Amino acid sequence: MRSFGKLSIVALVLAFIVLGGCAKRTVKGSAGNETKTTQQAAAKQVTAPTVNKPPAATLKSVTTPEISTSELRNIIKNASSTIFRNTHFDFDKAVIKKEDFAALRNMAQWLIKHPRVRVRIEGNCDERGTQEYNIALGWRRANVVKNYFTAIGVSEDQISMVSYGKDNPIDPAHNKVAWAKNRRDHFTLMIK
Repeated sequence: MRSFGKLSIVALVLAFIVLGGCAKRTVKGSAGNETKTTQQAAAKQVTAPTVNKPPAATLKSVTTPEISTSELRNIIKNASSTIFRNTHFDFDKAVIKKEDFAALRNMAQWLIKHPRVRVRIEGNCDERGTQEYNIALGWRRANVVKNYFTAIGVSEDQISMVSYGKDNPIDPAHNKVAWAKNRRDHFTLMIK
């Protein structure tokens, strides 16, 4: 029975400590004339918003507009001819040229606005070099653009890559002008 008595005393002491900490106390406001209970002051602090976030429904409607598949096909057709133009590379290089960054940024922003669309980045080379070397170079060219897109915010699941090496020339001539046209990334858009 003695151990039960000690437990009851400990429980009573703990109850007073806990309840005493939650008791209402008046707190003077910053002006000195306003008084509030500690519970009112705490409630005000807890309910004050820390971050203004728009409702989730607004975000969804902005980022994923509901459009029909046929409308999306028309949007893709228009974007393929106006926004997604070939990006060209220097001989034996897989480095984006300074003048292509603005166009690539526009492509990336378009893809972010249209999450139901995938892009296939097709790396191409000119006819010089071995087949194996040109396939590898085409991959590097496609990959550098993919990395740029993902750095801007395009989802990786929207991007696929292929390398055609020297097998898909735009211009079949065997001169510097044709070779410059053929060293490129081409972009093909499709619905996910």
